[in-house]
Amino acid sequence: MPWHHLVNQLIQCEQQEIELYQRIACHAPTECLRKIIMNMIEEEKHQIKRWREFLKKNDC
Repeated sequence: MPWHHLVNQLIQCEQQEIELYQRIACHAPTECLRKIIMNMIEEEKHQIKRWREFLKKNDC
């Protein structure tokens, strides 16, 4: 399997993590915990952006 397919799979996994974190955040028992989870979501989004830029720079 070409490496860029693996990176695309990784991006899909990151997107699934975001969806899971969003569901968890909706049910967080405190505002503080919700904010922590929302920060985790932002980190995942940033990772996806970096992977996409990486693919773009490598013409994939």
